[in-house]
Amino acid sequence: MIENRQVSMVQLWLRLERTEAELTASLRRFSPRAVIRMWLPGVADDDLIWKVCHLAQLEGYEQLPHVPSYPRKHRELLRAIIAMALGIGIRQVDVHALDSAFSIAFPFATPLNIRKKTLPLPLRKGGEYNA
Repeated sequence: MIENRQVSMVQLWLRLERTEAELTASLRRFSPRAVIRMWLPGVADDDLIWKVCHLAQLEGYEQLPHVPSYPRKHRELLRAIIAMALGIGIRQVDVHALDSAFSIAFPFATPLNIRKKTLPLPLRKGGEYNA
């Protein structure tokens, strides 16, 4: 069951990794189209696949990278799948829960949304840094 909660999102991340392993073992392309067809076997028609890929801003046949190594595209795919499954807008998906679920599912991978730039230290009146 897909929900807009962290517990459900951890399961989705792990399921995505299992799906990658299954598709690779059967010598099939790990693409958004293949993932959607495996997860929704009776429901996934071309219209639904197009809508999910359009929301995720992905090409349907595009080869996806390994899940823990390059999670950005997978994050957008999962976000679009959750939005379509629940009938909500993509901006209503809890991104913080999705990112923390990634950190729980893959504890040794680099977490999503790390602050790359640090804020500069404020200057005192004399031009010295506050330390």
